[in-house]
Amino acid sequence: MSSKKSTGSYYTPSYIASFVVQYLLPEVVLTTDFITFLEPSAGDGVFVSALLQQVALLPQANDICVRTVEREPAESAKVEELLKTTACENVVWDCSVGDFLEMQVELQPEYRLILGNPPYLNKKRLTQKQIDVCININEEAGLPTFVSNIWTAFVLRSAQLLTADGVMAFVLPAEILQVKYAVAVKEYLYKSFDRIEFFDFKELLFDAKGQGTILFIGYKKTNKEAGVFFTNIHDTAVLETRDFEFKKQHAVELEGFRVKESHHDLPQEDLELLYRIRREVKAIQHYATSKPGVVTAANDYFIVNQEQLDAFDLQPFSKEIIQKGSLVNGKVEFTQEDFQKLSQAGTPTYLLDFNNKPTSETKVREYLNKGEARAIHKRYKCLQRDRWYDIPNVSGPGEALFFKRCHKYPKLLKNTANVLVTDSAYKVALKPEYDLDSFVFSFYNSLTMAFAELEGRHYGGGVLELIPSEFKRLPMVYTPRSGAEFSLYAEQFKRKQSISEVLDSNDEVVLRQIPGMTNDAIETIKRVRQLLLNRRFRV
Repeated sequence: MSSKKSTGSYYTPSYIASFVVQYLLPEVVLTTDFITFLEPSAGDGVFVSALLQQVALLPQANDICVRTVEREPAESAKVEELLKTTACENVVWDCSVGDFLEMQVELQPEYRLILGNPPYLNKKRLTQKQIDVCININEEAGLPTFVSNIWTAFVLRSAQLLTADGVMAFVLPAEILQVKYAVAVKEYLYKSFDRIEFFDFKELLFDAKGQGTILFIGYKKTNKEAGVFFTNIHDTAVLETRDFEFKKQHAVELEGFRVKESHHDLPQEDLELLYRIRREVKAIQHYATSKPGVVTAANDYFIVNQEQLDAFDLQPFSKEIIQKGSLVNGKVEFTQEDFQKLSQAGTPTYLLDFNNKPTSETKVREYLNKGEARAIHKRYKCLQRDRWYDIPNVSGPGEALFFKRCHKYPKLLKNTANVLVTDSAYKVALKPEYDLDSFVFSFYNSLTMAFAELEGRHYGGGVLELIPSEFKRLPMVYTPRSGAEFSLYAEQFKRKQSISEVLDSNDEVVLRQIPGMTNDAIETIKRVRQLLLNRRFRV
C-alpha cells in the first residue's frame, strides 16, 4: 500500500477492495444484465482489478462498462493498461485523466455500482477552484456551503450519479461518524439510501498518522432490512469468512442530546443512563468561559528557548508560554517552578511579541531576516498582518488551561505560573461566583471523563481531541474545596499511579452529590469510560 500525502490519497489495501467487490457484485448481477461501474478517484486501480477478477468468475456474461477518473496521468495509464490486458470481451472502458470535481458536471446518473476511496484533503490544501466546486455540490444537495474536506464532495456527488437501484461503497475517514461538519452529509446519505452499512475498523488501514477508517456501503433500493447498520471489524480476517454481524442504529438522540454514531457499539441501556444523569448536571460553560490560545503561524520560529533569547537580544519581546500539553504531564497545577525547569532544560518557552515595538536593533533584525530566509513571512497567516512578525490577539494568560488534545486523559490545569499558551489549549476563566481550585478539582471524575470520550473525536495512536464547543458541553458537578484541600489534592494527583486512582477517589466526593446516584450507576459510568478508552487505544 502506498500513500501520497500531498494529494490526500491513501491507497486502499487490495483485500478491502476484493471484499467490497465480492460482497456487492452478486447482488448487482442478479438485478441487471448491464453493469455500469464508476471509480471517481481510481488511484492505482485496486477496485478495477478486484472487479475484473470477479467478473471473470461470473457464470453469466453480463456486459460491463467501466469508467474511471484519476487526476494523475501515470496512475490513470496503469489502470488503462490493466483493463487492456485483463478485461473480458464484454467489458468496455473509459479511463479519464482529470479532477473528478471538475469532470462530474458532465456525468449522468447512470451508474449501477460506484466504488472508491476519495482523497482526504482539508480546506487549507484545496485550490479556490476546488472549494468553489465543493460549495456548488453542497448547494445542489441542499446542504450548508461550509467546506472542510474534499471527501464530502466526492461522496455527495457520487450518490447523485447512481441509478435508482444503484449501490455505492466508499472507504472513508472515521471522522464521518465523529465530526460536526459531517452531520449534514450523513443526514443527506440517510435520506438517499434505503439501507446503509458502516464497517468500523478497529485497526488502521492506512499508513497515515491519525487516520481511522470506515467502509460505507449505501443501497438505493434493497431487499434486506432498511435502515442504518453498523458492524465492528476487530480483525480483517472476518471479511473473508463473513463472520460479522450488523447492529441496527435506532436512536441518535437520548434525553435531548445528540449521540455520535461512533458510539453505536455501546449498550443502549448504558448510554441512556449516562444521558439521563447528564440532564441533571450543569455543563462546564455554566461555570467558566474559554478561549483559544495564541496562534503564531509558526511555533518553531515565534517560540524560542533561553539560548535563542540571549543570542538575539530578544528579551524585551518575550512572554512566557507553554507550547503543548506533553510539557505539563502528571499535574493539576502548573507553577512558576515548573516553568523554570522547562526553561532551564532548553525547552522553547518564550513567545516573541513584537507588537507596537521597534525592531531596528541589529540582532533583532538578524533574527527577523532568519525568518524571511525560511519564508515564514510568506505563510498565509503572516501575509494577513501589517508586519508579518506581529502576532495578533496576544491576550493575557488564562486562570486555567485545558489542552484540546490528550492521550490517557484530558488535562485541565490551574495556571499558577500565569503563562500564555498556544492554540493547543483553551484559556479558561471562572465566572465570579465560582472558585478556581474547586473547579479544577471537580473536573476529574468519571462522568466528565466519560463524556470527554463521548463528545470528542479520536485519531490513530489514541489521541483524543475536543473542539471548543465539545469542551464547553462537558457535564461537571461543581464541588467546593478549600485552598488547603486543593493543595493536598494536587500533591496526591502528582503521586498517582494512574488517573483511575484519582477518579475513584473523586467519584465518591463529586458524583455522590448528584441526586439519586447509586453504586451501580457509578460503576456503569466507570465501565463506559473504560470501554471508550479501550476503543480509543484499540485494545
